[in-house]
Order: sequence, then C-alpha cells, then structure tokens
Amino acid sequence: MRASAEQVIGLTDKVCADLLDEEYAGLARQVVAKLARKRPSPLHGGRAATWAGGVVWALGQVNFLFDRSTEPHVAQDDLAAAFGLSKSTLGQKGKQIRDMLKMTWGTPEFLRAR
Repeated sequence: MRASAEQVIGLTDKVCADLLDEEYAGLARQVVAKLARKRPSPLHGGRAATWAGGVVWALGQVNFLFDRSTEPHVAQDDLAAAFGLSKSTLGQKGKQIRDMLKMTWGTPEFLRAR
C-alpha cells in the first residue's frame, strides 16, 4: 500500500497531540513535506504508520526525546506502541529518514526552539 503525505501527517498529528506537543507536530509536518517533495518520493513505498513513526522517531532522536531529563520525554516503547510498530522498525525507518535528510542535532531546521 502506498502512503500519502496526508495519511502520514494525520498519524503524526494524532500521536504528537496524544504524547508530545504542537511543536513536534509542526516539525513532523515539515519533515513529511520534505520527503513528499523528493523525486521519486520515498513515501510511495511502505505503510503510512511506518513512515509516520519513523519521522517522529527521527525527530525524537535529534531532539533528545528519549532522554529522561528533557521535556517532553517519551519512552521508546511508548512511542513504538503509539504507532503500533516495533522499536526496531521505527529505529530503522528513523535512521533512513535521518540519512535521507541529513538530519542531526546540529541541523537547526529540525530542532525544537526549547
């Protein structure tokens, strides 16, 4: 099944509203838009839930979401459960997204304002 940007954004918006905040939702929308603009778009291969989870996972990694000393903080297990996927699946998709977009903790466009 082909994932569309709208499906992926719908899932990221829901999980961000439930577990995170509006800032994460906005960043996730930006990442999905970048992925959708790539030619060919990688979103056309794979499930929407996998892409959505990978986007939030990738953003979480560069923004230290899984570090208990940060706010907001979410456990990896909880984030994986929110998307109905395994941590390993999200970790692999998150790495793929980080590599595609050259996303690091030093890339300001992907970082929270704090």
